[in-house]
Amino acid sequence: MTVNALPFHQRLALQLRRPYMTVACGLCQAQLPVFITDELAGLAVDELYPQTADHLDICPDCLTEYTELVQMAYAAFGLDEELI
Repeated sequence: MTVNALPFHQRLALQLRRPYMTVACGLCQAQLPVFITDELAGLAVDELYPQTADHLDICPDCLTEYTELVQMAYAAFGLDEELI
């Protein structure tokens, strides 16, 4: 989902949080490799990394980065993308 497809109140909230998001995005994206590795291993990443999971729920930029990394991991390991 793109930011423009979000309801107005969610787009407004994203804009108001933008300075926070810059710092949070860096932390989230730094943790994505471990988050994805643990997720592929079947671990409960929502419980292990609640801040990263919550951030991915509200940040379209980090969600895009996450999706691209997951697709690369699936391709690298020859996994079926239908499992995503």
